[in-house]
Amino acid sequence: MWALQNKNDPTYMSSDKHIHRVINNFNIYFISKLNNNIFCQMNTLILYQKTIN
Repeated sequence: MWALQNKNDPTYMSSDKHIHRVINNFNIYFISKLNNNIFCQMNTLILYQKTIN
């Protein structure tokens, strides 16, 4: 899902165009992006809980 969503993202080509030429770095890039997304979601939940309480 991550890759499919980002191919349709208008910022994908400009910011990440060098990534999909470098096949060896793709897995590292993919994992770091995935970890960043999870981290952002966790921060959002923490902020949401602080807002409720």
